Amino acid sequence: MSDKLNENNKKLSELGETEILRKIIFPFHKQPEKLPYALGDDCVDFPSNMLEDRIVWKIDPTPLPVSWLIGDPDYYTYGWYSVLINLSDIASMGASPFGLLLSVVAPPDMEVSEFKRFLKGVEDCCRANDTYILGGNMKDGEEFSCTGTALGSVNSKKILKRQGSNEGDLIVVIGELGAFWAAVFSKLNKLEIPAKYRKRLDTALNKPIPRLEEGQIISKNNLATACMDNSDSIVSCCYELAYQNNLDFVITINEEEIDSIYKDIFMKSGVKSLTAAFSWGDWNLVCTIPPNNFKELQEKLENLCPVYKIGKVQKINNKLKNGSAYYIYNDELRLLNKEICSERFKEQSYFTHGIYKYMEILKTQNLWI
Repeated sequence: MSDKLNENNKKLSELGETEILRKIIFPFHKQPEKLPYALGDDCVDFPSNMLEDRIVWKIDPTPLPVSWLIGDPDYYTYGWYSVLINLSDIASMGASPFGLLLSVVAPPDMEVSEFKRFLKGVEDCCRANDTYILGGNMKDGEEFSCTGTALGSVNSKKILKRQGSNEGDLIVVIGELGAFWAAVFSKLNKLEIPAKYRKRLDTALNKPIPRLEEGQIISKNNLATACMDNSDSIVSCCYELAYQNNLDFVITINEEEIDSIYKDIFMKSGVKSLTAAFSWGDWNLVCTIPPNNFKELQEKLENLCPVYKIGKVQKINNKLKNGSAYYIYNDELRLLNKEICSERFKEQSYFTHGIYKYMEILKTQNLWI
């Protein structure tokens, strides 16, 4: 026990790469039976029978979790998000993951206990989603960062793509609407939350769930015509899917359909409920489905997560080369507000301009313009 305590108090620079790998990283990650020798080689190799389906492969750097930016810098959350952000994209294709690789940069004076906390978050998210760390790389640098890549497979005839929507399809959201930002503002404003909601909000903020099982169910049962994950806002999804399919996305959902506890938090925090619900952070899936499939979709997902019918795919203006995204407000078509999107390099990108500036958008901007 004393050796472990002494180790935790050390700096990474006191161990070196070899000891970090052998004493810390390898013991953290259980090896999958189907890939018994994944960790330790230069590359991970796959048995040929894994190539019968389509292989999906995603890479993403981990953004600093919002919980860090509002006063809770826990490396566990950083580790969880490093897995989550890549698995969410795997989910959007209807695929099953069979592993991830992580490339980590860590400062030499980082404490071993902090690094282990990061690995614990990584491993817990992997185990929660029945997947594994297959390998990766680490090096020293000025600041901690992690870039992950996830691999998965899906039947080539069942794969979900961004293209495929048809006029008349319903637009649906798979997963919570507004839970993430309700969690953020309830924490910032120190609001009292009923116990049955506290765990949901804590999960939404610190341990969001990638909708892998939901995506696989949708894929296997041919329920959706197109799908993407909400990493940059539901508004962004609507515009992107409209563009990809040359159709218009018309949103009709109203504020009354958002969970009452979330609405109450938003009201007390001066936040516009629909704006927050259509923002990023909830890690849901946005799909288009034939109307006849909606009841089956609800039935198959009823024990997993909420399903929201938020609008319909239409063709409003045949003269437009690409589709657009609208909200029906007072019986008028209004464009969805792109300021809600977390678009990189724009003023609403919290990566460049900070989370508190983005929060002002949630307080002042409507879902439509």
